[in-house]
Amino acid sequence: MEALILLILLVMFGPPVLFLIVGLVKRSRNQDSAKVFFILGAVWLIVGGGICASLLMS
Repeated sequence: MEALILLILLVMFGPPVLFLIVGLVKRSRNQDSAKVFFILGAVWLIVGGGICASLLMS
């Protein structure tokens, strides 16, 4: 059961952290593409957090 919860949490927090790192790297070269990665990370965190929280609560 713990492995399933860990997998759900990795799906919820993994990609937003990756998008944040990519956005921070790209920020010095191209700020417009960095903004896209920051927005993708925020949207993934909101949507993924809602879906994963609903799976954990059921």
